[in-house]
Amino acid sequence: MSRLRAATIPAEGIVRALLLALVSCTDNSSSWTPVVRATDPTIVTTGTTELTVVGGRFAPGATAYWDGRRQATAFTSTGTLHVLLDREATIAAGTALLSVDNEGSYRSNELSITVYDAPLQVISLSPASVPVGAPDFTLIVTGRGFVRDSQVFWNGTPLQTQFSSSTELSARVPAALAAVAGTGAVTVVNPVVCGPGNNPPCSATSNPVACSIGLPAGGQMIIEQAGNDLAWDAVHGLIFVSVPANAPKLANTVSAIDPVQGTIVASVAATHPHALAASQDGRYLYAALGDFGEPPTLSRYDLPALTGAVSWVQDSSAGLILDVQVAPGAPHTVALSLGTGLVVLDDGVARPAVAPSSVFDSVQWGNDATRLFAANNVSTGFDFFVLSAGANGVSLIRDVPSVMFGFRSRIHYDPVVQRVYGDLGETVDPEGARLPTFTGAPLFNCVMAPDGAHGKAFFACTENNGSEMLLIMRSFDLGTRTLIASVLLKSWPSIMAEPKEFPVRIVRWGNSGLALATTTGRTTGGGRIYLYSSPFVQ
Repeated sequence: MSRLRAATIPAEGIVRALLLALVSCTDNSSSWTPVVRATDPTIVTTGTTELTVVGGRFAPGATAYWDGRRQATAFTSTGTLHVLLDREATIAAGTALLSVDNEGSYRSNELSITVYDAPLQVISLSPASVPVGAPDFTLIVTGRGFVRDSQVFWNGTPLQTQFSSSTELSARVPAALAAVAGTGAVTVVNPVVCGPGNNPPCSATSNPVACSIGLPAGGQMIIEQAGNDLAWDAVHGLIFVSVPANAPKLANTVSAIDPVQGTIVASVAATHPHALAASQDGRYLYAALGDFGEPPTLSRYDLPALTGAVSWVQDSSAGLILDVQVAPGAPHTVALSLGTGLVVLDDGVARPAVAPSSVFDSVQWGNDATRLFAANNVSTGFDFFVLSAGANGVSLIRDVPSVMFGFRSRIHYDPVVQRVYGDLGETVDPEGARLPTFTGAPLFNCVMAPDGAHGKAFFACTENNGSEMLLIMRSFDLGTRTLIASVLLKSWPSIMAEPKEFPVRIVRWGNSGLALATTTGRTTGGGRIYLYSSPFVQ
């Protein structure tokens, strides 16, 4: 019987074959089986539209799967993928399985994801107002944290509600609820699990948002115009805007806007204009001009036509003009904040005494021309300053550290309630003592305007809402500092979307108007002016 003999392969041949196999696998990374370890954010809530998958062995062309459904996936690195989730992925709370494969690879392990209900919040209504006697209408409620059993209420009356998604509900409003002029407070109620000591049924109620009946419908107009600052002239009913040098339209001008018509009615050339201030009697508009390396200049214009310009050039060593404010009842007198200190000018002539500091970044007058307030919003001291103004000039009374919440918080004095407010939600009394703040403070990427006459404060903010970005206005009760209502101006589906707008300045105008200037960034020159008129403001 013959016997077969095994072929002998030299040892160096075995090593060479193994190396070739290893190189082949290394060169074809798409054949690797990926590994899924986590997500960012780690807590996924209803309404989430995008997330980052964290793991390993990802290759270009990798695809993420949510409960077996393909999701739009972008390769960012071998350890991360950016995923845009479909509408069904987070429409409701529950669990899901997340996995990934590369082109030509096996599917990865399945990572169990828990989707939690987002915090309940109503953001906006459509329509926001209806006429008296309106027939039955459908109200679209936009927000977050909605569930399939959410119920919309109108002044406490339950409405027939249809669930669209975790961010949208529709409700049928019967004509009887719109028969009398007034306001409907719209809330959303979710059923929740009862806690210890609570008897079912238990529920959570959202913030209220107002829908107006029979009041001036108002509305929103948008002017495609960038602006560094806004000032309201109540005498002539005009809003003035300082337009940056790189704006697509009206660059390097100070311009006047008729907010009722939404049109620009006058412009005057100005070099790098920024801070603006109008006198209470409607006689003058003051504008701070100049950029880095240019002489700081204060210009004054006759209102309303922006004629008769007079300019006063300041010492170049003083740096930029940080702020300018017109004294109450004294249209010829302004407080001017420079890099060297705070000075008072009368028709351009400086009073002798200057309060020295480089951090009087935002300035306000008190009830009269003898008291000034200033805030440091560029260094971590975050001071609040109380100063006196007299015939000899300006002197510091008090420096209170750590009053302001953060950088770029502009201050605003309201003579009706005699309080100073900051863009980040700060509240300060005239002696510099910090008072209770607005709900949710500190409020970042915000600007604000107090309205003591109506007992309200208005904030405009750009903020994250899960994975999307919102430009939103909110009204607060000036006494309790609690939220009254919200209005959504614009949204972006992703925090990566461009160009996002950030608020620059908000001012009250007329009986029920707000004007908001936004920017898309100092280098882009883009931005808008939103003119909003509604009972939301009253």
